[in-house]
Amino acid sequence: MVVVTPGAHLLPLWTLPDTTNTLVIMRLWLVILIVAEVSSFVDPPPLTLPGDVIIGMVGDLHDGEEASGGCGALNTRAVERVGAAQWALATINNQSQHDYTIGIRVYDACGNPDLAMRQTVKLLQEAQPPHPPLLGVVAFGSAKVVLGTATPLHAFNTPIIITDARAAHTVVPDDNVFSTAPHLTDQLQAVLSAGVRLGGGVIGVQVVCSCSHASLVLQERASRAGLRILNLLQIENENNITKKITHFINSEVSNGGVVILLLSAAELNIFTAEVDNQMLRKSRLRWVLTALDGEPLTGDLQEDQLKKKLDGGLLVEVHSPVIPGFSQYFAATVHANTSLVAPLAMQYMKIISHCDTEALAVQSLSPLPQCSGLQVKELTKLVNSNLTTATVKAVSSLAAAFRLVQIERCSTGVHCLQALRQDLHQDILKSLLKLSFTVGGGADKIRYTADGRLVNSFTIKQITAKGLRQVGVYREDTGVVWSPREMLGSEKLEYGRKGRTLGLVSIEEREKDSAIQSVLLTHEDYVGRTWAFSVLVVACLGVVVSLYVAVYVALRVCDGTLTGPQVLGAILLLGVMGLYASCVVYVLPPTSMTCAVREWAPPMCLALCYGILLVKSMHLRALVSVGVGGEVSQVNLHVSLLFMLSVQGALCVLGHAGGLGIGEEPLVKNGLNGNRQCGQKRIAILATRVYLILLLFLSLILATVNRKIQRNHNEGRWLLLTSCVSAPVVAVWSVMSYLAPSALEAPTTSVALLILASVILGLVFMPKMRIIAQQAKEFRHKRLATTSVSTIFTQMEEGPLGSVPALQEGLKPLSGDSSRLPHTRQDNIGSLRSSVSSQNSYRAAFSKAYGLPQKSPLNISRHVLRNNIYDASHGAFP
Repeated sequence: MVVVTPGAHLLPLWTLPDTTNTLVIMRLWLVILIVAEVSSFVDPPPLTLPGDVIIGMVGDLHDGEEASGGCGALNTRAVERVGAAQWALATINNQSQHDYTIGIRVYDACGNPDLAMRQTVKLLQEAQPPHPPLLGVVAFGSAKVVLGTATPLHAFNTPIIITDARAAHTVVPDDNVFSTAPHLTDQLQAVLSAGVRLGGGVIGVQVVCSCSHASLVLQERASRAGLRILNLLQIENENNITKKITHFINSEVSNGGVVILLLSAAELNIFTAEVDNQMLRKSRLRWVLTALDGEPLTGDLQEDQLKKKLDGGLLVEVHSPVIPGFSQYFAATVHANTSLVAPLAMQYMKIISHCDTEALAVQSLSPLPQCSGLQVKELTKLVNSNLTTATVKAVSSLAAAFRLVQIERCSTGVHCLQALRQDLHQDILKSLLKLSFTVGGGADKIRYTADGRLVNSFTIKQITAKGLRQVGVYREDTGVVWSPREMLGSEKLEYGRKGRTLGLVSIEEREKDSAIQSVLLTHEDYVGRTWAFSVLVVACLGVVVSLYVAVYVALRVCDGTLTGPQVLGAILLLGVMGLYASCVVYVLPPTSMTCAVREWAPPMCLALCYGILLVKSMHLRALVSVGVGGEVSQVNLHVSLLFMLSVQGALCVLGHAGGLGIGEEPLVKNGLNGNRQCGQKRIAILATRVYLILLLFLSLILATVNRKIQRNHNEGRWLLLTSCVSAPVVAVWSVMSYLAPSALEAPTTSVALLILASVILGLVFMPKMRIIAQQAKEFRHKRLATTSVSTIFTQMEEGPLGSVPALQEGLKPLSGDSSRLPHTRQDNIGSLRSSVSSQNSYRAAFSKAYGLPQKSPLNISRHVLRNNIYDASHGAFP
């Protein structure tokens, strides 16, 4: 039995997500809350800046201690990030017309993912009424800490913005995950552009990398651009890194080659300090280097060694403009002990300035200067503001998104905090995708892609004897923009660069080459792709045609042209429309919702369509067995269809909803091309595809058997033709799903679904539509031809009917009766008026003369209203 300790604040039930795992999530949160309450007395307290609404921050203010599991040394960069968040909120609150102030709560995880999860739960607890609502969470620190922070936020769809580059690559993408950290794909795209500028597009490039994931991304991007990677050296650790690179250069790299270094800042410093300068001069190599730390290199690299040994190379680093006024603001607040990080101020100053924090009484015993004696100007010079830009962008994004929600949700002004509480997080997530503004005095622009990535900029600098000189800027939505009149390569390489662009380099008139990447920033960009737009148009056209068929059949049923049960046909038409509609999710950005629809909708719709084809074949075969006049139970057919559909549903549940297995991918992942992709569960896909092939194979066999039946042979031929055409399409689609790259999964599947839906619509419904149209025309003509109606006697008067002799003289109408003269208008009208009154006497005389019973004309069924399709198939659709 679980007992909740006093003081535990359980989250209200209305905040729980509406999923099938609600009960499991409630139990999980109950355990987490109990653990959080028990351990609350040992967890670091939060740093709080009050406000009407709050932004949460969870990260590593202290390093972790592996031995004790507690908090270690202070992380000065993390302290500066918290100070940057306070500076951003102070600026925003001063410009917000004093309607609502935004506060902040900072929780220390100390490098422990479990502590990060507990601190996040506390943050969610303290954001419940009557406390101020939570706008979102800014996560900073190591990848494992960010992962622990994101786990509770996923369950409640709370916005989280990640500011660390390595953490942004490892966290599973979701609808609530955003990132202001530099994206690895963009960084490597800028590196390849720089390599092409130095001539790598002609002779190829050599790569040295210390990150396996970066190597995979670089190879994928180079393959797309047609850029050859001649050799790749993978560095596993820093031991003997210079020796390994030197051996690689001497054995694999030719003179004048282009070498790309993908190392950390520390590894780059080690290599430039230890490498032999004489060897570099002889090899005449051209260098492109970048740090995989995701942070600016200027303050970390040894610039003197770069100028001496890698002269002429290109350095690619993230564009992180200095925030004007932050260093002075932070130094002043720390010095005056009014900063949000005031409890950590003395320890921070001790680390960055190497001062002494002890009392004046022991000052004479310490050779270090007193921290209290530091001036604001001295402290300002020690603050590193280059690493705080990502945090400022994250806080500014949440504040701007909240402002948009205020404008959209508040009908009178912006003062409606109670109304904003409902669905606040969902509104914030939608508003983040709408942002487009500048931060830091116009220094940089805030714009997020459709999958939550901030569009970052990277500067390309040339290493010269005089220092680093910026020669280009790379941005995801514009590509590389080189500075005018910059000549980095020789003139004889110009032709080679023009000949090897392949989408990576765009040569424009009067401009230098610039790398242009096809990026997907918004939903419009996703739909704007050529294949995506084509799929969308064809899918919409297919849905419209299917709706037209449905309306036309419904009208024919209402006017009596089409009779009999039409349930299976209607369901098949719905399945075809479902196939067309499911193609739409393949042209939209991959999210948890669209990826789930991709996993469930196509296999279920295809199973429904092929199940109906199989049931129709079974129905035709059963009609042959029961013979003329026999009927087949419609209930049995529907039960069989329900069973077939249930099997496919069970396979989908076991494959997709049964959890991740060994080697399976998450629902949404980051692809090597930098865009989000839906994960593929191989076992689930294999099971559902095999079942579809089985249904199609059985339908093909029965349709082959039914091709020569006498009753409704056209129906059997249509089913056979549909099965024959669909079988190779399903087979090729299944093979492509396994062999083709994951980037081709969306276009391959969408095209296959369009073909399969069009085959069913064209080979099953269109021939039936033609027959229905012909039958409706004959039915309309016969209903309007009322002047041709005559009795059986007027027909028999002209001669014998079959084996029945002509009427005897006593039974013929009187010759003097003008109302009964044949082939005249009077005869037709008179026969109509007299047939009902004299039918009994005529029937009695007829029976007496010929010995054949004659039914009353009122009891004879009107064959003119019969449906040929229904008569031929005894209820088969249509």
